[in-house]
Amino acid sequence: MVPHGVIILSLLSFASSLRIKEFTMRRSLSVAALLSNFYLCVRDVAASPSEGCGKPGYNPTVDHYRKDHWEGREMSMIMPRRYHPKKPTPLVLVLPDRDQTAEDIILETMMSSPVVNDQAITLYAGPFEGGHWSSDATGNSKVDHRADIQYISDLLDMVSDHNCIDTSRIYVAGIGTGGGLAHLLACDPVLSRRIAAFVAVSGAFYTGEDKSSAWHECKIGRRPIPFMEIHGNLDEKWPYWPTKGDADTKGPQPQSPAHWLNGWRRRNNCGEKTGKPKAAHFSNGTIITELEHGRLSEGVEYAGGAVRVTYSCPAKKEDRVKDTDDEPRQDLRNMADLTLLHYSLKEENYGWPRKDLKKEEKIKVNDREVTPPGDAHFDATELMFRWFVAHPLPEREEIVRQAKELEAEPKEQKVKDEL
Repeated sequence: MVPHGVIILSLLSFASSLRIKEFTMRRSLSVAALLSNFYLCVRDVAASPSEGCGKPGYNPTVDHYRKDHWEGREMSMIMPRRYHPKKPTPLVLVLPDRDQTAEDIILETMMSSPVVNDQAITLYAGPFEGGHWSSDATGNSKVDHRADIQYISDLLDMVSDHNCIDTSRIYVAGIGTGGGLAHLLACDPVLSRRIAAFVAVSGAFYTGEDKSSAWHECKIGRRPIPFMEIHGNLDEKWPYWPTKGDADTKGPQPQSPAHWLNGWRRRNNCGEKTGKPKAAHFSNGTIITELEHGRLSEGVEYAGGAVRVTYSCPAKKEDRVKDTDDEPRQDLRNMADLTLLHYSLKEENYGWPRKDLKKEEKIKVNDREVTPPGDAHFDATELMFRWFVAHPLPEREEIVRQAKELEAEPKEQKVKDEL
């Protein structure tokens, strides 16, 4: 077990780079305002303090950035300026891609910058040195697919035991194969009840028949699981429409984000389409379709630079969106109503996007010419925090109810949803 103290590195050049990027960030203050309301936005959900609350903890003005090796792997943790050892604090676990360091993703996403985030702890975890996540089906990973799951579980235990963590607001975000690992964590029956919501950017997803593969099954521990994915449609590293491997192999096969999203539609029990598409109130570039157990929204946004697909499939029938609700709810504009959210970015390659997308003055949707709504600026970091703010973990009683509902389902339905 790791000792209470950890190695503290000054990393002056890295800190300097972080400060320089802070001055050039666009719309950072809006994200900061969002995070300052991390608690106000979810007043109806009480904070759940971890075992580390009340312990001396760390002084964020001195120990702002800490890097160490734990259980043979590199980890880095950045404390927010407002951290207090007696105040339960949200935790965001960040999973980098293959060949990506914590410093790389810190600078690319800016999610740990005090200008953007002064409320949540960001914890950057990595695979074994020189290795790959077990989710990396093309990286020749020799790690047992349960090893990464156990490591993440142990890491969350260690951090929660030594810091004041709000256990109802533990989140996971990953890029590339890190996004693939986020999927595997969401598919774990235990961690899916512990982690409140998930985000993948340029996610590397697979399917597989081999029982020894990490991608063989998905056994969620509650339902629904809130998941957001962002992907450039010209991604060359983890293609949006990947080429299938050998059809005769039982090994993992690459999976498109569209196929991956459909899998989570099944797991979250959204059901099939039951009604005819109708135009949203805010834009005729978005259509709304009723589902057996929820609602689907599909449309063009960000001035034509992104396609937004989202599902609202709540756990309880009485929480479903209705035509009598206000227009933002009907159009699935409220993050808290969403179960799944996917953005396909037009003519964008691999990466964590925080930029202006390509504008389109006019675009055809369902054979109609429409003017795409919104501004072209797309910020994955801002969207990630909005997603997390909107999705704290349900109360324990509700999680137990959802788990029992899953267990009561027919076996054939479970097998279908695991694929």
